Amino acid sequence: MIAVCFFLFLGAIAEVVARLGLALTGAKTGGFAALRLGKQLVAAGELDSQSAGADAARLLTEGISLHPFLGYVQTPRPVGPQWLELHHLPINDLGFIDDKSSLQKRSPQRRIVAIAGGSVAFFFGSEGTQHLRERLAALPDFAGREIVFVRLALGGFKQPQQLATLGYLLALGGEFDYLINLDGFNEVALHPVEGRPIGANPAYPRSWPRLVEAAAAPDRLRALGAQAFWTDRRTHWAALLSGPILDRSGLAALTWKVGDRWLIGHIETAKAAFRALSQGERLSFSALGPRVEPADDAAMFAALAAIWEHSSLQLANLCRANGIEYFHFLQPNQYVEGSKPLGAEERKVAIDPDSPYAASIVAGYPLLRAGGSRLAAAGVHFADLTHLFSGVDAPVYKDSCCHLNLDGNRRLAEAIAGSIAGGAGAAGAAATEAAAAETSQGTAASHPK
Repeated sequence: MIAVCFFLFLGAIAEVVARLGLALTGAKTGGFAALRLGKQLVAAGELDSQSAGADAARLLTEGISLHPFLGYVQTPRPVGPQWLELHHLPINDLGFIDDKSSLQKRSPQRRIVAIAGGSVAFFFGSEGTQHLRERLAALPDFAGREIVFVRLALGGFKQPQQLATLGYLLALGGEFDYLINLDGFNEVALHPVEGRPIGANPAYPRSWPRLVEAAAAPDRLRALGAQAFWTDRRTHWAALLSGPILDRSGLAALTWKVGDRWLIGHIETAKAAFRALSQGERLSFSALGPRVEPADDAAMFAALAAIWEHSSLQLANLCRANGIEYFHFLQPNQYVEGSKPLGAEERKVAIDPDSPYAASIVAGYPLLRAGGSRLAAAGVHFADLTHLFSGVDAPVYKDSCCHLNLDGNRRLAEAIAGSIAGGAGAAGAAATEAAAAETSQGTAASHPK
């Protein structure tokens, strides 16, 4: 009994020391809350979510499958509690993160709302839709009807992947009443640090060159296998030190961090070996796509913004042809000057002085905003949410990339619902009525031509 009390006393002392250490080193570690979030992300398989580089190696980890039309999707598989804690949703049979099939059918009793974009759009779809549902339910076109959200956003997606996704699902027989496209960050932030250095075509999906070329030679497979092994160990280490009690322990957080750094060292060694094998080697046309002549920064960002603008315009045309109400939103980001007042605590979390993306946001967002104005002038329901948080003192960002916390997603839902309220109803209602008429005549409901 005395021994047990003694060890409990030592444990309590160690916990106090760990908490004190975290408080004193908060500027470097981010403090206990940041370490706990980092551990949860790793345990859920969200590795290196803010890393950047020519190989974007995080997309080479287990869980991603190449897709012939969309670039990549999640590999359909059972998921564990860590995954669900972060994503809130399983993976469906088409590789999207959702609790239902991506292929839905219209009826007069329901409204099908698709959400497209990258990871910000995904987390909005998993964390902000309840609030959005409540706001939409008050609108005439939604009142008294079931509201079905279809999540089509995946981390790293950028145009024209959203455009390709809608075309693919329509070809499979999917039907939608509304499409919410929330994007902008990935379109200007990813290519400059990942695709440009290796000569990849800016319209190709994120990490496509390395995804395609990874298995080109046995030595590459060995290097990739070593990376996968240590990445798997890292995930298991985080899961081992996670749980209702351990997640509240400063000592467990510090212990995890020490082990995580050691494992990251092995992962980086494997990455370096993989890069060395490709150094100086010309990647194939399958990997890089049509050659793009080297351009200065201004020309590059203009090309990226043009792909985004053209893709949105074609999404609007495709939606119009299929009776879908299309709403396009330029997502907010903390690196846009003057877009949000940042308190000391939020600044620690939201701003990275060495962010690989900040310069691209500063250079690219003015072009996106100008393109958005042209989209609106062309009749697209476009809303610039860049300054959505300009009058919000409360923290809304949860990392130094772009992602929002629950309050940020709630505010995003308010803005999106307000925009839909101002322009919803005509196309979707007409298409649904046409489908209902066909059904009443004994024929299958289909998209209007």
